[in-house]
Amino acid sequence: MISVVIPVKNGGEDLRRCLQGIATQTLADEAEVVVVDSGSTDGSVALARSFGARVHEIPPERFNHGATRNLGVSLARGDVLVFTSQDAHADDDRWLERLVAPLRADDGVAGVYGRQIAHADAKPP
Repeated sequence: MISVVIPVKNGGEDLRRCLQGIATQTLADEAEVVVVDSGSTDGSVALARSFGARVHEIPPERFNHGATRNLGVSLARGDVLVFTSQDAHADDDRWLERLVAPLRADDGVAGVYGRQIAHADAKPP
């Protein structure tokens, strides 16, 4: 099983796009989405659950980039872990399969990463 871990706070439409991209993946393996939400007030928790994600809520003051992801790992059931963020989304329906393929093909591969490309509608910082 592949576990996709996503830390979330007020993800809004970005989170919707992220979850839709994961939901449309073509995979040979089963996949789960684990969301660790740190105090969203915009409906992100309900949105994630509507996509079938397992959601764990923490207070905002407990959020820490590393610790929150580690919490997500502890809740995950998969033997392969994928980390993404609420504002990232899959480019196509084979993103997840291509990302994890090297892990399945070679016992010597311990980690892989994918390139991130800004959304066409991304706003400058």
